[in-house]
Amino acid sequence: MNDPSGTALQRNGGLYLAWSITVTALALIAVCLNCLSILAIPPGIVGIVFSAKINGEIDRGNAEGARKAIGGAKLWNWIATGILIAMILLGIVLFAFMGASMGEYQQYIEKYGR
Repeated sequence: MNDPSGTALQRNGGLYLAWSITVTALALIAVCLNCLSILAIPPGIVGIVFSAKINGEIDRGNAEGARKAIGGAKLWNWIATGILIAMILLGIVLFAFMGASMGEYQQYIEKYGR
C-alpha cells in the first residue's frame, strides 16, 4: 500500500476533483427544482478546495498532507452528495403535494368563486 512515488494518491486526486465539480454543478442546476438544494453548494466548494490541494501536496512530496486532503475531499464530497440527494427527493415530494393541493384549490375556486 505504501507507494513512494505517490502515483496512487495522484489518481485519487483527479477522481475527487471530478466528483467535487460534478456535485457542485448538479447542486447549481437542482436549485431550479428546489431552492433548498443551494445547501449542497458550500460543501461542494469545500470539496473542490480539498481536491485541488491533493496534487500540490503530492508534487511537494508530502504524502501525509495528500492523505489529509483526500480525507477532507472525501468527507465534504459525501456531505454535498447527501444533501443534494436529500434536497432533490424533498423537492420531488413537495412538488407532488403541491400538485395535489393545487387541484383542491382549483375545485374550491370553482365551487365558491373568487
